[in-house]
Amino acid sequence: MWQVFDEMSMEITPIYLLILIWMTFEAGWNLFRRRLPLWFSLIPLGAGLVYLAATGQAWLAAIIALAVMATEVEARPLRLIGFLLAVILIILSSPGHLPLAVGWVLLSALWEVRVLYGADALAGLVLLIFFPYWLMLACIGIGLGLWSLIVLAMRYRRDFGLHLWTVLANRAEGTAYPAIGGFVLALIVYLLLLLKGNI
Repeated sequence: MWQVFDEMSMEITPIYLLILIWMTFEAGWNLFRRRLPLWFSLIPLGAGLVYLAATGQAWLAAIIALAVMATEVEARPLRLIGFLLAVILIILSSPGHLPLAVGWVLLSALWEVRVLYGADALAGLVLLIFFPYWLMLACIGIGLGLWSLIVLAMRYRRDFGLHLWTVLANRAEGTAYPAIGGFVLALIVYLLLLLKGNI
């Protein structure tokens, strides 16, 4: 049930559809309203933690919850210590969730340097809770990359190439963008790659 699709029937599973619908709605809200209420992130995150606990991974759920809470610590050194400790505990308690740990490192780093917003990082974490695979981590990278190009193209149109070069060459500050759409693309790419591998 928790996979993207049933390999026997080739039908998309309900959990995949629910996450895709939620992320799509969240992306639309984020684009037009510019601000996401906290519950947008907490509801799917809570569902993911309940899922982990229900499947006998309560320790992992508790560690992830602590990892998320550590992001609210104001002192940066303490925040980084809490973050690293959580990642180490994830790896030690559940080696099979290494893609989740690596993904949280990357998402948190992008959040820390203000390339992504907090809601974006938590959206990526939700995907990796339900789909803790290297393929999903790669799809998140693809989705975020494609979405950033789409956002730049929509925002700057004819000057797209110049602005892309400016961001890449100068690593300009303040280049964070609403990235939830990138996670929608990640889900779509993930499904397409799995379907291609099973045809």
